[in-house]
Amino acid sequence: MIAASINVVFNNLPRASSAVRSGLEQVVGETTRAVTTFAQGYAPIDTGELHDSIGGQSSGLSGQAVAGTDHAIHQEFGTRYQAGTPFMRPGAEAARPGLETAVRSLLGRLA
Repeated sequence: MIAASINVVFNNLPRASSAVRSGLEQVVGETTRAVTTFAQGYAPIDTGELHDSIGGQSSGLSGQAVAGTDHAIHQEFGTRYQAGTPFMRPGAEAARPGLETAVRSLLGRLA
């Protein structure tokens, strides 16, 4: 028969949880800014209205990058008359590696 006992000397879980959340909120903010910047770089520029309408905001663990013009969806996906010129989806894909790296780094520091 094997018997074992565990004594908890330090309970760092509440502090670790707070550190993870705070770190993830920062990562979400940085990634939202990156998506916005990449999308602006990929956006076709005619009058500059589409480029200038691209913005982002983050709050907590949620971030959103948006293009605020009526014709943004037609540029992104195209119409039956013209092919699309994607800019938001490539912007999100370009920011993905940075997000993954930042999350791995954060969790690695806390391990």
